[in-house]
Amino acid sequence: MNIILTAVLAFVLQLFFPWWIVSIAAGIVALFSNQTLLRSFLNGFAGIAILWIGWSGYIYFTGGDVLANKLAGILSLPYGWMTLLVTALVGGIVGGFGALTTSALKNTLNK
Repeated sequence: MNIILTAVLAFVLQLFFPWWIVSIAAGIVALFSNQTLLRSFLNGFAGIAILWIGWSGYIYFTGGDVLANKLAGILSLPYGWMTLLVTALVGGIVGGFGALTTSALKNTLNK
């Protein structure tokens, strides 16, 4: 459930704010859930990775494959669709660390 909440909140916030707002969105969800640090990281990672791979997949399959192929050449990737995986990995790491940081701060302040 936290994964879905993270993805939906991040999607809405990304309509109005820069890309890094996903870290704050994952942190907001982690703030209101009682989870371990690992679980918070994984939920933030999965929520943002799913959102970003879905959105970049939509862009890729609706005509963005030309740009993805050029970016794959710059990154020395053999196929353009692999940029979707790189995008999901980067977004997932940002979201995961946002959730992890919030959970760690909450645990520290509750002691």
